[in-house]
Amino acid sequence: MAESGIDRETGDWTPAFPGQRPPAEPGNELAVKHGAYSTVALGDRVNELADELRPFVPTYRPGDEIALKAMCLVLCRLERAAAAIDATTDPAELNSLRAHERGWANTLRRYLSDLGMSPAARAKLRLDVAMGTRVMSLTELVEQLEDGKQESES
Repeated sequence: MAESGIDRETGDWTPAFPGQRPPAEPGNELAVKHGAYSTVALGDRVNELADELRPFVPTYRPGDEIALKAMCLVLCRLERAAAAIDATTDPAELNSLRAHERGWANTLRRYLSDLGMSPAARAKLRLDVAMGTRVMSLTELVEQLEDGKQESES
């Protein structure tokens, strides 16, 4: 028998010493403190947030889905970190969580900007759209002038 209490031949577990706990089963959450770092544990919430936020992404295209899901992962981590900060009294864990929270907040800000979901990003999008419309209008005006010259010459 191995020192862990698991028989190498049969795979059966027998305590190797008094008070030994059985091995953790696959999928256990014994070591999970708050789950803010767990991409797998956050998957359902990421999809839920993506479904909620997708309509608010200006000019959304399917290619934006990766950035949207990455942003939602950051949002989930912020949710979990905020709950853990409220629940912990351990100064070291509090400092670690707050540092990660700041980093995630900055990452979220960048994703919001990239997806056109911040006031500044929306203002820039409108400016770009307005400039594009203006250029099209000037192009159309030049074409009309050229058409007018051609008609008067004939």
